[in-house]
Amino acid sequence: MPIGFSHAPAAKRRLMRSTVPYITIEGSLGGGLLAAVALNALAESLLEKPDCHCYLK
Repeated sequence: MPIGFSHAPAAKRRLMRSTVPYITIEGSLGGGLLAAVALNALAESLLEKPDCHCYLK
């Protein structure tokens, strides 16, 4: 999700043509908030979590 510069649409197209894994939104939407949300979700998915019912004894 290229953000903060005027050539974001071209950067998105180039990213989608590349062979590296990417996350983007087709179209003109995007920005820092969406990039931060996506990064936080990825980081959270990598964290080990205890069984969600372990505290209910």
